[in-house]
Amino acid sequence: MTGISGVEGDIQYVVDITVQYSNGSSQLITQTIQTTVPYTGGVSFQVTGADVVESGGSSYLVLSMKNTGSSQITSLYAEVPQGILASVPAFSPMPLSPGQTATSSTELSGIQAGYVYSVIITATSPGNSTYTTSVTVAAGS
Repeated sequence: MTGISGVEGDIQYVVDITVQYSNGSSQLITQTIQTTVPYTGGVSFQVTGADVVESGGSSYLVLSMKNTGSSQITSLYAEVPQGILASVPAFSPMPLSPGQTATSSTELSGIQAGYVYSVIITATSPGNSTYTTSVTVAAGS
């Protein structure tokens, strides 16, 4: 049986925080701090499952994505390494409302034991903005 492990991915973005202060004299000091913070508005989603399920002699990659944001997700697209899936994963339901989870089940056609694959998942907002995260798929021996 093929084993698989998923690494949860949350959308984050890098923000510059500019602080201005006086050092006691008339000189104004400007300092910029760069930090990474979770995405808190609009589209936000999380990988909630990445498993291989065997059924009828075939293996299927099952991905689950939860809409953790406040906006609807109009589409989810999973980009996988060429040759490991028989078709492009189709997530359902779509569109995905806040709090809902969408799943896809796609037949595996050529995953090799001992390899680690990165699946890049792109979500699209109603305003056609795109956001990406990735899940690592490790094929067991």
